[in-house]
Amino acid sequence: MFMERFCYRCKHDADFQNNHAGEGCGILSATMIYDPGDTAYPEEWVSDDDVGLVNPRCTAFEELEDVEH
Repeated sequence: MFMERFCYRCKHDADFQNNHAGEGCGILSATMIYDPGDTAYPEEWVSDDDVGLVNPRCTAFEELEDVEH
């Protein structure tokens, strides 16, 4: 659901996610490699709750101009 809400619609990663083209955004990959407590975990991926799992969002998100979802 996170990728649908952010990655697929973000100008930083949509071309990679939707068309398998380009390099894509490294934030998503880093969240799968590192744990939230690790220093290498992306600071752009934040949550608005105490647990960190309920309302995650990406502060680097920039919506594409022409998104059809």
